[in-house]
Amino acid sequence: MGIYEDMAPWNVAFQGGKLMYIDYDTKDIDLTKLIPVTYQLSAALMNLERTVRDFGHCPRHSKNNYNVPYVSHCIGNSRFNGPCDDDKYCLFDGMFSQQLA
Repeated sequence: MGIYEDMAPWNVAFQGGKLMYIDYDTKDIDLTKLIPVTYQLSAALMNLERTVRDFGHCPRHSKNNYNVPYVSHCIGNSRFNGPCDDDKYCLFDGMFSQQLA
């Protein structure tokens, strides 16, 4: 079984002696190949947040559904106050938020 976005217990089942991911909404998005770069991505977001904060463009953070660190951080002067309900659009935008204000 691969790694999928919504690995909640109710989305995983035994079928024919195998563990299967059964969520129809996200079953076509296999994230397994991305797992090796998750640490690098986390480190990059952490360093980006630090840089944006050091340049004075990180006045506040928003929230995301799973409290994933550094995602939806530094929303700056954006009109968006959160929480971010659509996981596809929870983006770190501190570098660009001054243009959105």
